[in-house]
Parts: sequence; C-alpha cells; structure tokens
Amino acid sequence: MSRRLRVAVLAGGRSSEHEISLASARSVIAALDPVRYDAVALEIGKDGRWALPAAASGDAGSIVETLPMPSVSAPATLGAVDVVLPILHGPFGEDGTVQGLLELAGVPYVGAGVAASALCMDKDLFKAVLRDRGVPVARNVTLRSGDGITNPFGYPVFVKPARLGSSVGISKARTPEELETAGARPPPPPGERGVAPYEGERHLPA
Repeated sequence: MSRRLRVAVLAGGRSSEHEISLASARSVIAALDPVRYDAVALEIGKDGRWALPAAASGDAGSIVETLPMPSVSAPATLGAVDVVLPILHGPFGEDGTVQGLLELAGVPYVGAGVAASALCMDKDLFKAVLRDRGVPVARNVTLRSGDGITNPFGYPVFVKPARLGSSVGISKARTPEELETAGARPPPPPGERGVAPYEGERHLPA
C-alpha cells in the first residue's frame, strides 16, 4: 500500500472572511479520502497566530511535526509536508503573502502563485493589466484616501474596496450623497489595512 499524501489545510486568517474560510476548510477536509490523504487543519487566527488542533499537537508520529507551532510572529518553518491547500479568503490569504511564505519554505501548494495572487487581489492593478493586454473591462474610477469624490458615469454606480473579496463591502450609490458616504467608510477591520482604493463601476441595467 502506498504512503498517504500528507496534506496541510490552511484556514482562518486575518481578514473579515475568517469564518467563511473555516467553513470552506471543513468542507475540503470532509471531501478528502482518508485512505489516500493524511490531512490536518492548520488554523491562522485573526491575530495572525498559527495553531494546530489540540488533539494532533501531541501526536509525535503525525504530520504536525513538520508544521509551524503557535507563535507570536510568523511561523519559523513549514517543514516537509507533501502539499498545502490554502483555503484562505481575502487579505493575507489570497493576496500572495501566504503563497510567498510557502515559496520561501519550498513547500508545494495548490492555487495561483505569488504574482498572480497579488495582482488579482488588487482590482485596480488587475484591470490596468487587462486593459494593457486589450481585454475589455468595465470602466472604473479608483479613489484613494484623501482624494475628492469624482463620478464621470452618472447614477447609479457600485462602490467597493479594491483589495477585499469580490463580494465584500459592495454598496450601490444612487445619489451624490450616497456616493460620498460610500467613499468615506470607517477604517477597515484589523488585517485589512491599505484598502483605501475604491472602484466605482457604472451600473449596467439588465
């Protein structure tokens, strides 16, 4: 009988989508065939700490020997697992940061690489690259902290953070007052610093 593939499932993370990531990871682990895969969940807390399941941490013969132990800072090492499944959503998960850590550790992982992850997380940069390659994209205006609110499209328009998940933080502005409110949102949750850019895309009727 061949050796089971050792799989580390990364879940949680520092973004506002922490709980969604945990739910996704549970579904992934449930779908992995235990005959073929030696899977363990590795949760990243909202404070950035990495933690192993309590039951697994004392198992000297398990996959967890090679995984990072809880730490105030980033994990010291990832060790020799066969593959990592980053089931993370939003900043510090889909933006190339975790992918870069895995690259540095020489650990194989599933999903897009560092450059693609970082680019696709930033909708402003991603659209600029698509336009440069001649790919049609919806028109948008990117507003940064301190910029005046401009709208060359008319109303209604959609407004969303440029560096959060695709469905996170979206609002529809029907008037200049609503657009002003959408562009002056409170600071983002911890772990989502630097999301000041907003995209305003023209509303296309069905």
